[in-house]
Amino acid sequence: MLEGYVYSPSEARSCRDAGGLLSIRLETSLRCDLNCLYCCNNSGAVPESGLRLTLLEDLVRQASELGARSVVIIGGGEPTIYAGFRKLVRFVSQIGLIPVVFTNAQSMSHALASFLYDSGASVIVKMDSLDPATQDILSGKDGSALKIRSAVEILDNVGYLKPGRRLRAGASMVVTKLNLHDIPNVWKFCREHHLFPNMEMLIPNGRAGENLLPSIEDYRHLKMALLKQDIEDYAISWVPYTPLASAGCFQCMYNVYVDVNGWARPCSSIHVRTANIKDKRLSNVIKTAFFRRARYIEQFLTGKCSGCEYGHVCVGCRGLSFTMAKIRGLSDLEALVSSDPSCWKGLSQGSQQ
Repeated sequence: MLEGYVYSPSEARSCRDAGGLLSIRLETSLRCDLNCLYCCNNSGAVPESGLRLTLLEDLVRQASELGARSVVIIGGGEPTIYAGFRKLVRFVSQIGLIPVVFTNAQSMSHALASFLYDSGASVIVKMDSLDPATQDILSGKDGSALKIRSAVEILDNVGYLKPGRRLRAGASMVVTKLNLHDIPNVWKFCREHHLFPNMEMLIPNGRAGENLLPSIEDYRHLKMALLKQDIEDYAISWVPYTPLASAGCFQCMYNVYVDVNGWARPCSSIHVRTANIKDKRLSNVIKTAFFRRARYIEQFLTGKCSGCEYGHVCVGCRGLSFTMAKIRGLSDLEALVSSDPSCWKGLSQGSQQ
């Protein structure tokens, strides 16, 4: 598992039951140098705005007091072009937490990679396709694919991709109808280059329309193909129903995501405005009714996710479940516990979303 990014179900539940956190995820600004088709934040060429660096640092302190081990700097836009980026990474590292940085890799340099490596940061690079044309279409910018491949080489040069060492680098791929066919190739590239394969579900928020959303049958074929590839080529096995393939996702139990306006969510794709860190400390945020429901999610799940035999390793994709249920008109609390629309378990083969 990628250091600082993924925590096991047992770690998640232990943290939750102790009233703590394992990680926080921070948006820095919505400014971005790409224009991705599936961006759930509508990030792009906007003025830099967001929470003050001093407030972000205070959030990191609060998270550390609650037992957090890592801070995921996810941007909102592209975090590495945020004015206070290096100061934030350095601060996270200095107080003993692991910085985890998401980047579209367009501004990656040897100096930046060396800084991140020396700071003990884990790095997740955007890589939706190995086909340059497809990658550029999804990124909304010609030439982005070449910079992504160059960034991987730079990370390798500074020591990130050395086999036998702790896993500190990953590649993030968002599954859409446009790159569905190429995901197994990206997955294999990750396995062969000591990268964590971070396969994310498309969430139809922001610029990401439902027209790009794969069907249940698409997800079934893809995940079973990846599982077969992992078993045959790398002797790695995992439950195919989990939203974060090969790893599972329990972040709603142990995480707080803070957007550029200070609104706190259990994960990036659960768009609610029930608590704001400008008037509540993290210790109080996780005690609110919505977060309590999210943190004890397995007790409230409905539909096919309720009572699932794989509940010990999977609670479904809460972000996709929430978003699709809100589209159907459900309330926030109802949407939070609705069943995962991408999971095919219990459905006859050929069933569509």
